Amino acid sequence: MKFTILYYDDEQELLFITKKILEGKGHSVYCYTNTEHVFTDIENNKPDVLLLDLNILPEGGAAVVSKLKSSLAYRHIPVILVSGDAYIAEISKTCGANGFLEKPFTTTGLLNIIQLVTGAASAVETARPL
Repeated sequence: MKFTILYYDDEQELLFITKKILEGKGHSVYCYTNTEHVFTDIENNKPDVLLLDLNILPEGGAAVVSKLKSSLAYRHIPVILVSGDAYIAEISKTCGANGFLEKPFTTTGLLNIIQLVTGAASAVETARPL
């Protein structure tokens, strides 16, 4: 399956590399360095999944996930928190994310978690759903 993916991260090189990897697999990818207009971005791009860095500005990925999951209009969109934080699994559960991906991540881990949270796969190797 091909997906529309929004990726929010303040590391521009990581955004660039991840975009190239995902586009190489046929996905449409829109990258942003902050979440200031996340709701407008969602309305404009109709994503199948969001990747959110835990420490993205202005308010952090966990806060954005909580807002999305408390909204009737957006709670259906799968959200993956991405971070090198040792507590990413716990933080992801607390805020309501659909899954998480630990940095640094592999291409396989990235593709697997996207497939898992979108329902396109039933098992993963390196990514873990919540």
